[in-house]
Amino acid sequence: MNIEVIGPPLFEPVSVGDAFLQLRLGDPKSEDIEAHPFYSQIVRNITTARQQVEQMTRRALVPQTLRISHPGFACGCGLELRRPPLREVLSVQYRDEANALQTVEMENWFVTDDLVPRLRFVDSWSAPALFARRDAVRIEYIAGYAPDGSPPADQEQWAAGVPAALKDAVLIGVELLQGAMSPADRELLEQARENLVCSYRIHSR
Repeated sequence: MNIEVIGPPLFEPVSVGDAFLQLRLGDPKSEDIEAHPFYSQIVRNITTARQQVEQMTRRALVPQTLRISHPGFACGCGLELRRPPLREVLSVQYRDEANALQTVEMENWFVTDDLVPRLRFVDSWSAPALFARRDAVRIEYIAGYAPDGSPPADQEQWAAGVPAALKDAVLIGVELLQGAMSPADRELLEQARENLVCSYRIHSR
């Protein structure tokens, strides 16, 4: 099994202004934060901190397009769609015996309501023969907390559904990436982040 991001989030769960306040760099409303010498570094740090929290929780925070690959269909138990919450399955495809990419029609599969949803196949569908490769079956889907707005128009709307604790964990991650601090202070921040994410962690195989 392999999972990759093929469509990264349009916005991060926290803004640069949020990070400025976390880092005590001043009031982002009273100055041109894009002119700040640390601006581009903070932008990168926000992305890294969000990815760290996603790895710690095994969740997708903001909507992003993922592709998960398997060597087979596992028709008996279904295929896990990792990094919930699941928003939408876009396609289910496989490599046939000639290594040509084929699509499984929507009427032949469904998704369970588990915490980590599984894609299962209807009883009347027979799995075709596959080309021998580790990514013979691939599923593309959108995962992440639901945004506000129809469609969402800005960072605040895209991040509206992300739990506050996970946003705070991202901001602590930015501080850990930015700050020169004592080992004791770093340990305290790392423990604070762990406390914020622990109840959201997905325990899957």
